Amino acid sequence: MIDLHCHMLPAIDDGARDLDTALAMARLAVADGITTTVCTPHIYPGLFENTVPGIQDAVVDFRAALKAAGIPLAISYGADIQVVPDLLQGLRAGTLPTLHNSRYFLFEPPHHVALPGMLDLLHNVIASGYVPIITHPERLSYVEDHYDQFLEAVSMGAWLQITGGALLGRFGHRVKAISERFLAEGVVHLLASDGHNLK
Repeated sequence: MIDLHCHMLPAIDDGARDLDTALAMARLAVADGITTTVCTPHIYPGLFENTVPGIQDAVVDFRAALKAAGIPLAISYGADIQVVPDLLQGLRAGTLPTLHNSRYFLFEPPHHVALPGMLDLLHNVIASGYVPIITHPERLSYVEDHYDQFLEAVSMGAWLQITGGALLGRFGHRVKAISERFLAEGVVHLLASDGHNLK
C-alpha cells in the first residue's frame, strides 16, 4: 500500500514531534503493509510556514534515519496545503509542492468555516492541469450543509480523500456516516491515514 497523506516528518508541523516518534510511526506503517509513505506536512499561512526546500531537507534527513534504523519504508513528499494566496501561481512556480512532483496535490479546506469561492478556486487549478485532492471532507464541521458542493467539485475533476480512521469510527458516528455516504455516492478516490502520531 501507498499512504498519500501522512504527517510523519519530525518536528515540522503538528505531526511527529521528534525523530523517535517519526521512526515509530514508520515501523507501524510497515507493519500495516505500507511500502511507501508520501510525507505531507501542513502549509498553512500564519501557522505552519513550510517551504519546498525545508520539506526536501527534512525528507533527506528522514530517509537517512530510516536507512540507519533498518526500516524498509520508501518516502516521498508533498504538502497538505491550506488556502494560500496565489495557490495556482505557487503550484506553477514549484513553491507549493505536488505529490511526488506529479500534477496531484493535497488541498485542505478550512475545518470550521466554508470557503467562499471554493469551486472557482478548484476550477482554476483544474483548468491549468492540476488535480486537487480535497483532504478529509468528512471531518469538516460544515460538510452536511455544503455536501453538494463537494459532489460538484468531483464532477469538475477534483478528487476526494477520506481518512481511514473515519471509516473505523475514530472521529465519531457523524463522521463515519458522512464517510459512508461519500463512499455510497461513488465519489471517494483515496483512503489515507492522515497520521499525525502513534495513535
